[in-house]
Amino acid sequence: MRKKLLSPLWLTVILIVAIVFGFLFWNIWEAKHYQPISWATYTSPSGDFSVYLPGTPEVSLTHDVTAAGQPFTTEAYAASSEDGVFQVNKYAYDTPFLTNDPEKQMRSVLETAAKSVRGTLVSSNYHTYKSHPATDFLIKTNDQFVKGRIIITSPQVEYYLAYDYTSENDDEAMYATFINSFELQ
Repeated sequence: MRKKLLSPLWLTVILIVAIVFGFLFWNIWEAKHYQPISWATYTSPSGDFSVYLPGTPEVSLTHDVTAAGQPFTTEAYAASSEDGVFQVNKYAYDTPFLTNDPEKQMRSVLETAAKSVRGTLVSSNYHTYKSHPATDFLIKTNDQFVKGRIIITSPQVEYYLAYDYTSENDDEAMYATFINSFELQ
């Protein structure tokens, strides 16, 4: 008789465990395969680039001067997702800024950027992007990360692509989609 009482109890326990684990595994699978439907290819108003972003970005245009007194214009495009902010900044200088050592120049820009957010330049990797000098980077602040790419497209123009996020929101697949979708027109 005792056997009959345990059988339905064990069956109930097994069923509950199976439901709980099924629910957990479904949520994990769904999170890894979730593709936000609001992501779309965005082309800049001037048509110089296109990139895959989470929605229509906020666009701003500013004029400024470097510490050395060189005027420049910034076109900034920023779109937010649940995981962070994706941004593309185009810097256009009035006069050529390119030096004989673009790798050193980009490293200097990154070190300045890291200091401006009270962060540390964790890594940088110099390479070429479609024949243009480029550097991939990672900057860390106390609780925030910025990873991205700088691309110098001419002696007067550079692009800064970045993903700002917290450590728990790092989505490498989403970042790869963003960074690899950038196309110069």
